[in-house]
Amino acid sequence: MLGLMMTVLQGAYAQNAAPLTFEVATIRDTDPSSPIPPSIRDLGNRLLVRNMTLQEIISIAYDLNFASEQQVIGGPSWMSTERFDVTAKEDEGVAKHIQDLPAEKQGDANRALMQSLLAERFGLKVHQEQRTLTTYTLEIAKGGPKLSHGVLDAHLPSDIPQNRVNVRGVGWLEAHNTDMTLFAKTLSSQAELTGRMVMDRTGLKGRYNFTLRWTPATLTGDEDADASPSLLSALQEQLGLKLTTRKNPVNVLLVDSVERPSAN
Repeated sequence: MLGLMMTVLQGAYAQNAAPLTFEVATIRDTDPSSPIPPSIRDLGNRLLVRNMTLQEIISIAYDLNFASEQQVIGGPSWMSTERFDVTAKEDEGVAKHIQDLPAEKQGDANRALMQSLLAERFGLKVHQEQRTLTTYTLEIAKGGPKLSHGVLDAHLPSDIPQNRVNVRGVGWLEAHNTDMTLFAKTLSSQAELTGRMVMDRTGLKGRYNFTLRWTPATLTGDEDADASPSLLSALQEQLGLKLTTRKNPVNVLLVDSVERPSAN
């Protein structure tokens, strides 16, 4: 699951032993008054990160589960509190090579760029371990799944992935041609799950279209008794799925060293 320490491209580009790095990058503290929500965008030859913590950036760079507080261990407290804006640009050769890669390889290449940026500008050094953590597992509920098979959208712009889950609002997810692995990752980011990972154990190998809506609440007994449906109820009633608490082996990333970003 983790594409750790990937610092060079595979294939023709790697034959030159050239490190996969951005040509130029600017890192600034996010303005505390900024109305821009946390976001990351790949604009072909540029990476734009807005209002994100280093912990969130690490979770994307190393392809971790969205509930990365379970998977990123160690490091100073500011990693999860201070927010940064990053603008990074690739040189033309690197940008063209990535664009020429098969679609399934482009994500690995973009994450390799981000890993190099974190190492160069934040002095980030990490290593991987496996630990047993309390997680949620996404399973098929009694009665079976209630899912419609996804279809490819021939009219979708090439920069929008077919396999995606759109967060329409609090308590509202829309899945498009989505596999259960991505859906489990998206569930992990929901407040009701209090930061625990969700691991796909449905055994479902297809891709599906569906909408999931629920009344936002916690799972700690504090929710309004009249609020319906909860996330757990909505999963079962609308999708025929359920969440179960289990201990599972999980790949984690341990932070060996890190520092605030170097000057631009």
